Amino acid sequence: MRYYTEAIRGAAYHLCETGRELTQPWHQVDVPTPVPSVERLIATAQYIQNATQSQGTSSQKLATTLQLATQVTEQLTTGATSATETATQLEQVVQQLRSVVGK
Repeated sequence: MRYYTEAIRGAAYHLCETGRELTQPWHQVDVPTPVPSVERLIATAQYIQNATQSQGTSSQKLATTLQLATQVTEQLTTGATSATETATQLEQVVQQLRSVVGK
């Protein structure tokens, strides 16, 4: 996800730079310059769209993974609690048997 964040940051920088080019006084700009600048704006915006879509997909996968990890942790906790309770009950049974049998 960090990759996509950096990619979006870089693309936004390029958008700003291209926008600055287009805000120059028109008498200082070559006539063909605006068309490639607008094309760069469009390409950069499309790049940002793709990067944010990929970042969204990665976020969903991460959320799913965290949810599964939480479920597994809960199951392990439940299992450990059951094992502890069973061990306690077995210890009580052993103590009762010892008291009946006489060590």
